Amino acid sequence: MTDEEYKIIHTLATKRWQENNKEHYDKLRKNYYENNREKILEYGKKWAKDNREHVNKKIRERRSNKTKLERRISKLKTYCKELELVENYELAKLDNFDSKLWCLHHKLENYWKRTTLIRKGLYYSVNPESLIFLRNEEHNYDASQATHHPERSKWHKRSLENE
Repeated sequence: MTDEEYKIIHTLATKRWQENNKEHYDKLRKNYYENNREKILEYGKKWAKDNREHVNKKIRERRSNKTKLERRISKLKTYCKELELVENYELAKLDNFDSKLWCLHHKLENYWKRTTLIRKGLYYSVNPESLIFLRNEEHNYDASQATHHPERSKWHKRSLENE
């Protein structure tokens, strides 16, 4: 038996065992909570006190007056301060920069991985020429193909045609 076969069999057996013993462990969990309720609540209060600043920050963010669009734009501005100069900006603006439709893509991602760009300091606060708004379908294709085959990237072909 290979290691992979063993892992598959072991995983299936573990899942089956968990399903068969679910009721037993639910009872144990309930009993533990009943017996240690005060301790658990005390721990929760202590955690909330220790993390009050973080929790309050999250609450303030939720209650902020910023609209969803403003939050999206401020997030996009971490990539580039001059968003208006990014290619396809007007098309993305018509759809209110909807993240389900549009993605801000680094042209350099066709040659390097995101982690490499971050490490080199080329991922955030970059020039607008190195970014492009792509439709999500196009971006998914580019992300999977272009790192290994930049010539297959649709935006790359378009940029060559425009020159």
